[in-house]
Amino acid sequence: MKAMWNQLRWSTLALLAICLTGGVAQAQSQRPDCYVLSVGVDQYQNAGKLNGCVNDANNAAQSFRQQEGTLFGKVMCTVLVDSQASQHRVEDEMKALANVGKAGDMVVLFLSGHGDRRKKTWAFLPHDFDSKNYGRTTVNDESILRLADTLAAQGKKVCIIVDACFAGQLRLSAKSLLSRYRDPGQGGIVLMVSSVPGQTSTACGRYSAFAWAVKEGMDGKADYNGDRQITLQELRRYVYHRVYELQNGDQDGEIDYSLSLSDAMVVANAVQTSLDQPAQGNRDRLNNANAHQGRRAPNNFKAGADCFPSAGDSRR
Repeated sequence: MKAMWNQLRWSTLALLAICLTGGVAQAQSQRPDCYVLSVGVDQYQNAGKLNGCVNDANNAAQSFRQQEGTLFGKVMCTVLVDSQASQHRVEDEMKALANVGKAGDMVVLFLSGHGDRRKKTWAFLPHDFDSKNYGRTTVNDESILRLADTLAAQGKKVCIIVDACFAGQLRLSAKSLLSRYRDPGQGGIVLMVSSVPGQTSTACGRYSAFAWAVKEGMDGKADYNGDRQITLQELRRYVYHRVYELQNGDQDGEIDYSLSLSDAMVVANAVQTSLDQPAQGNRDRLNNANAHQGRRAPNNFKAGADCFPSAGDSRR
């Protein structure tokens, strides 16, 4: 009798374990997945060297990876840095993103490096950028926004994060696209840019000011109401004020999104982390360094009058 009771007890425990495991697996499968392409270029073949963009790309990927199992089911990241980030490779990886995931999933494109504005267009400069072959060695705003449109039309949430000079021009180019998606049941687009159209974007020690502010916010510093969830509204507020603080008001990060997405959309669950902070106790020294080591507009070639700072200005 005792043996039968023990057998029944262990059978019950085993069944309970199976049910619990199945419940966890089901909950995991019900979460959306996240696909990340993160690009950072410090070393250029034909443009000025930068500092921090590779760190930015790795940080961005990590910010989303740590959401696996909490906000997302699976998080799959592709990170391209320096020589890996050729124009051809970046474009190929962007095209691959159009074929991943399902409706409701999140797709992230992160870019950190040199940026260029010509008239009313904007472009990201990959590792092999060549001013003599501009069209074939840049990743332009049309290509970036086409990808975002394709993904959002599939019912996916798209997050484009750019830390580069004049990145705000991309936001202007996306105005009609953001307005196109209005139905909460459809996909949507989040656009995070490091500066307004006429501003350069600068470094903050070993990281970019904007990219660092986004990481801080997603890790938990944007959790204003203490519920351990970071919403779009909270992140937008935190990043704007944090970039302004880090750069003494000389740079304005912007976050905009389509009407199909709400302010309350959760973009991250707060995590405990030991961030390697930019020097807070000596911000004057750090910002003085930025004046000489800012890093978004290459100064070793001539471009249109609205493209780059004057010769000798080392801002990116």
